[in-house]
Amino acid sequence: NNAHDFAMDKAFSGTVLTKRGSGWLKTYASGSGLNRMIIAGGTVQNGSGNVAKVVEMQGGSLVDLIGTSNEINIPEDKSGSWTTANRCSYSNKITGSGKLTVYCATEKGSGWVATRTPLQLNTSSFTGTLVPQATNSSDGRFTLNTGSGLANGTMSIPAGIVVQNTGKVYAIGELTGSGTLGGGCTFDNNSTAGNNTWKVGALNTDFTFDGAITGSGTQFEKVGTGMMTVSASSNFTGAATISEGTLCINKSSAKAGLLGTGKLTVADGATLAGVGMLDNSTVTLNKGALLRPGLKETSTSGTIKLNGHNLVVGNGATIRFYIGSRSLYTKVTDVGTMIMRGVLKVDVRDGVTLTEGDEFQLWSSNTTQILTSMVLELDSIGEGLCWDTSDLESGVLRVAN
Repeated sequence: NNAHDFAMDKAFSGTVLTKRGSGWLKTYASGSGLNRMIIAGGTVQNGSGNVAKVVEMQGGSLVDLIGTSNEINIPEDKSGSWTTANRCSYSNKITGSGKLTVYCATEKGSGWVATRTPLQLNTSSFTGTLVPQATNSSDGRFTLNTGSGLANGTMSIPAGIVVQNTGKVYAIGELTGSGTLGGGCTFDNNSTAGNNTWKVGALNTDFTFDGAITGSGTQFEKVGTGMMTVSASSNFTGAATISEGTLCINKSSAKAGLLGTGKLTVADGATLAGVGMLDNSTVTLNKGALLRPGLKETSTSGTIKLNGHNLVVGNGATIRFYIGSRSLYTKVTDVGTMIMRGVLKVDVRDGVTLTEGDEFQLWSSNTTQILTSMVLELDSIGEGLCWDTSDLESGVLRVAN
């Protein structure tokens, strides 16, 4: 419990060893028989394999110079940092509910940087926050090699960090930060990176991700009953699926798509909402799905732009608009072909007075195909007035006498 550094060239044994103070403890002997090491302060530099069966982080740092497989535990309201070594493998189980910052090593040569550190971490039971970092600030890659997922916890990606995986399905409870969920990674020059599938939202909570999703072939799926809000453009090329809950895009000034460029599907019971641009090849609403421009259900303005791509509102799906006044209402614009098979729902804010001739351009498209299966659910607009739907193929709804 002091600020001095010291080294241990014999293996630890026993039940619990607690490292305190701001100094360094450097270990060099392998074959530890220690059940638990608690790092409550300073740094443990480990050059001896598994320094203990369980390393418990209570505010200090662990620097591994060799690959390990011991459990790392971060108790509730505690935090710690863990630095990995280049060309080493890690198959550690991460437990607890605190905050763990993990630094992933990369190999830097003359004009190149390579990924050689596979993090085969088991985070399936971790309920805390994982903060990925990189030892090389100029590269920023954090290279996973696992499908165990972080379905019960939070991943908070700092700016400049790119989280990659080896073509696996990986679930995340909450996703925050302004870094990047990336594409595939390999750990030698002769392998081909696979396509990742990121399944985000398993904690059923509301959260915001200010970062991007990238990667050729990368797929994204929103799961869980909560609302995920995204505010940065993403260029991943695989399919995007909103399977559960709500995905809200929130960048009205976006010049590129916020949900990649592959096909986008909204499943039964799920909602796509918000403001901003979509650049998906096709946006399809399945039966029971909802498309709702606007950040909130009662937003009086808000536009979703489709950048010339097609929108399919399937049988039993709903596209919903909200009118807040004669000039303020939500809309969908820049659609290629609009195919309307489902429900057109229009709600009008209580107390709004409309008059004959008021006109609302709910959507704009190159072509609109309205099928006989379309259902109209239009709010009542007052005595003596009715809706004129004769120009819906142009996306226009009017007030008539």
